[in-house]
Amino acid sequence: MGRRGNSQSHKYGQTFLEQNPEYLIAYNDLRKQEKIWQDQSQYWLSKESGRRANALIRGNIAEYHAQKHSDVLYVKVNNKYSD
Repeated sequence: MGRRGNSQSHKYGQTFLEQNPEYLIAYNDLRKQEKIWQDQSQYWLSKESGRRANALIRGNIAEYHAQKHSDVLYVKVNNKYSD
């Protein structure tokens, strides 16, 4: 009895993002925004982008479209390099 390889024979079908390329583009953009916001110490904006991206993974379009606006989530950061 050998080990099973990483074959694709067990694939059940296309995921939601594979079936809808426009949402795949939106998903990749949200993951990029999540990283950018995290790098700029904007934790809540990062979490919002991550939440929306995870909704697309699950195929939940209503949750993806429900968003909090950045003016509610933005936190002023005391940065020595900003004016």
